[in-house]
Amino acid sequence: MGRSLLILVPLLAILGLSLWWMTSTWQAAADAPFAGGDYVPLVLGVILSVVIGCGLMALLFISSRRGYDEAAQTQVLPRPPSPEVPPPVWDENAPRAGGATRPNGSP
Repeated sequence: MGRSLLILVPLLAILGLSLWWMTSTWQAAADAPFAGGDYVPLVLGVILSVVIGCGLMALLFISSRRGYDEAAQTQVLPRPPSPEVPPPVWDENAPRAGGATRPNGSP
């Protein structure tokens, strides 16, 4: 219960502050003039937003129904046994690439 209150109380406080800000801004802008030409971009923006949202949701449902969201492989295939590879043999007397030296300083 205590943990959920730690999440719920700040969220409710944010909700209350946002509602207070919304109503105060709405009342402050109540007398602002809104010309007839301002409705055109408003309506176009709403229509464009709805069309894009519907298109993305349609793509989501289409990809889900056609199986594009499924895993590429549903079962794990066993790995073929790897051949035994012997460990590399290091020749201590072989020259080093690029003139590098051994940790003790000898070439």
